Amino acid sequence: MKKLSLGEELMVEGRGGWVYRIIGAGDGADIEASNPVEGGGEKFFTFSTVGNPYGAGKIIQERSLGIATEYGRVVGALVLDTDGKVAERFSWSNSVYMKKQTVEIAATGELFVGGVSKGYLAAVFLPDKNRLDGYVGIFKPTRPEMVKVLEMEDLLLASI
Repeated sequence: MKKLSLGEELMVEGRGGWVYRIIGAGDGADIEASNPVEGGGEKFFTFSTVGNPYGAGKIIQERSLGIATEYGRVVGALVLDTDGKVAERFSWSNSVYMKKQTVEIAATGELFVGGVSKGYLAAVFLPDKNRLDGYVGIFKPTRPEMVKVLEMEDLLLASI
C-alpha cells in the first residue's frame, strides 16, 4: 500500500458485500470500507482515514441513513419506557434493509419506525467523538423541554 502514488486507488472486495477502497496518500494510504446496497446507500458504516493527518480511522455510522437533527446526525435509537429502562433498540440499517421499515424523526423530535410512534428525542449520545461519527438518539414517551447532547467523556466525568 505504501507504493501507491498520491491519489492512486486500489479496490478490494471482501466477504458479505464489503468493498475496501485503498487510496494512496503520499507517505501511506487511506482506507475506506463500505457495504453498498441495492438501490443506493451503504449498510451499517464506513471506515475512513481520509482527512486525519495522523492516519487514524473514523467510523462513519449509517452514512446514507443518518437522520439530520439540530443536535447532530442520529444513526440509531434507544427507546426508554416510563421507568427509564431500555424498551427497544434500533439500528437504521437493520430496520430499513432487513425489516423493510421506514425510519423518521419528525420536526417535533418524535421517532416513527414503520409508521409507529416510538417516543420523543430526549438526548443524543456520541460514544467517542474521535473515532465515531453519528449520535445514538435516546427517546422517551413524553416530549422533553430540552434535548441533552452527551458524549462519553461527559458521562465519565459526571460519575467521578
